[in-house]
Amino acid sequence: TDMDRAEANDDIVRWIGIDELRAYAGCSVTQLKIASNELPYGFASSAYSASVYGDGGVPFSSGGNYKWCRQESASTGLSFASTALSTDCAGLAEASWGQADSIVISGTPGTAGSYSFTFFVRDDDDNIAQKVIVLTINPAS
Repeated sequence: TDMDRAEANDDIVRWIGIDELRAYAGCSVTQLKIASNELPYGFASSAYSASVYGDGGVPFSSGGNYKWCRQESASTGLSFASTALSTDCAGLAEASWGQADSIVISGTPGTAGSYSFTFFVRDDDDNIAQKVIVLTINPAS
């Protein structure tokens, strides 16, 4: 009950982030995440190519660092190498997920529009991260 103190209590000395907390705990592995934040736009009836990358986590020892799954709002006509397509990636058995270092997206989209994808990445410690990324396909130029 120090009447000269401006604050009611002083329990918190300073905040630290999750990565700093992991370092203090002796964890050498960074949190699993999808590193890609956006996909480059494309044009209908023109070749398209892009990749989605994972980062951190505990990589698999062979066959690619991560396992991948995706949920999409509508078909784009593109192929997604090394990924499973599911309406429920979180409930899909791990054996059904595609395994690779990244997802390679390629092909020729047929229709202009915005397409929403939810990408899931899984590491060898069974951690899962997900991210929604929108792909915009513009009308043919």
